[in-house]
Amino acid sequence: MELPELSENAVPSDPVDLWDWAYLYCWNDWLAKLAEISLPEKWDFSPSDWDERGDRPRYAILANYLKYTFWRLEHEGKVRENPASGFAAFNTGLVDRSYESIFACFEANDRETARQRWVLLGFYRAGEARVGDRLVRTFNPLPKRARYLRRLEDVLYDLDQVPLLDYNHILLDNIDRLPHKLFDRELSDSPECLEHVTVAFCGKSDNEKRRKAFDQLRALLTEDRVRWLRLKNALDTAVDLALERVKWSYRTAVPAYYPRANSVNLLLPLDLTEDEEPDMALVLECTDSGSYIGQTILTTQMAYCDARLICRPGVEWLEATFES
Repeated sequence: MELPELSENAVPSDPVDLWDWAYLYCWNDWLAKLAEISLPEKWDFSPSDWDERGDRPRYAILANYLKYTFWRLEHEGKVRENPASGFAAFNTGLVDRSYESIFACFEANDRETARQRWVLLGFYRAGEARVGDRLVRTFNPLPKRARYLRRLEDVLYDLDQVPLLDYNHILLDNIDRLPHKLFDRELSDSPECLEHVTVAFCGKSDNEKRRKAFDQLRALLTEDRVRWLRLKNALDTAVDLALERVKWSYRTAVPAYYPRANSVNLLLPLDLTEDEEPDMALVLECTDSGSYIGQTILTTQMAYCDARLICRPGVEWLEATFES
């Protein structure tokens, strides 16, 4: 007898990580196999993301996708396990060229000292080969896809609303995500600030030195009201422009999954350097009252990864991430 699906409230609030749940041997080889059988798409941002030889993709986006798809499925109680038959599986949410679902399949880890309960068998379609046949014989119905979108507000931005921004978190806590050109423009009359900016953005080989430079820059901005207001105004201007873009095309606001909060938010493109190309993404949470809070900012690569968990974004401002 099939057990009913757990409601979201019945699922543990802190799901286990995929790597703690299963032993993922030959992981890079399996990622390559999954990329080969699923609908074609880009799973790395640029050749610089490839392996040390520079001739094989690392599939960084795909690895991130599987990690947090599993996370969501755990929240929803959709990771299927059958200890009696020593078999487990989950729906990857990806499909092949015939739009057949692809499942991640596992067998019980029989090592007595094993940390993970399961071992990856690979990625299969239902009924495909021995493992796909075992999948069908073990689970009826088959494991379901993760579900993210449950209300209209998850997809469409309410144009009657003006978001309230968490300026301190965006501009200070995440100061290292802001573009170099923004500081060069807004802090050009402060040699002290620019000195820290130069160290923070040019000393990439010394992480500790960069961290201290960002800390010092953060402290200066906290005390310097004039330059702090310049950064706030630059952010407000970028948000206003983003909202105009949403008015022109509702698809500009992209739904994305935020795993740690297990929530769906909207992403808006921010052009903070005024070069007509988005530098960052603003994360908007739609509250129960219908108002929006601008929680934080993401790099465009981070934004793409979060958006890809729901579906392939297919919008120009995120697709441009691959052009570098």
